[in-house]
Amino acid sequence: MNKIFSLCALMLFTAISCGQSREKNAHEQALNYALEAEELFVQGDTIAALQLYDKAIALDSLQSQWFFRRGMMRRVGNLLSVEDFKKSVELDPEFVNGHILIASALYRERKYVESIYHSERVLSLNPDAWEMGYGLGLAYYYVGEFEKSIANLKMYDAMDKDRRWVNYYFGLSYKGLGDMEQAKLFLIRAAEQGIEEAKNELEKLDID
Repeated sequence: MNKIFSLCALMLFTAISCGQSREKNAHEQALNYALEAEELFVQGDTIAALQLYDKAIALDSLQSQWFFRRGMMRRVGNLLSVEDFKKSVELDPEFVNGHILIASALYRERKYVESIYHSERVLSLNPDAWEMGYGLGLAYYYVGEFEKSIANLKMYDAMDKDRRWVNYYFGLSYKGLGDMEQAKLFLIRAAEQGIEEAKNELEKLDID
């Protein structure tokens, strides 16, 4: 009986060891594909690089960075990328760069509520990420949350006063709150910066 038990234990251990060995070999091969993909991408061969990342992920689909890098390459090649970024944060919920790129992609698709979620996630993980204030300010404006729009634009404006459209969206948000004095002040600044849309808004305020 003991001999049978020992034999079964040995067979189980061997099976586990073989499985672990296969997993290790698969990961190493996947890593080689990923490294080669990065080299090809630097050389400008995006299509070949993407094909190698496809192979890497097929062998090891638990590496958030690989989904992120494939998404970046697809983005450069004007191909679908947001699903890869989503997968990267699914595997690593605290992967800041993944959330940043998802927020940006969703904003461009006018999916403002979803974009806001990922932008706020970035700020919760990195409170110093003031650059998110601009996109958040615009997204909150488009969903009608004007106070949050202004708060985020202020966060951005405190660090970078060169973005011309900040004054324009300040103006629109104050208009949304009904503060026409502040709205006019910021729209005038935007108009002086050459933003035609601001001039049109000022004309509407004068008419009203």
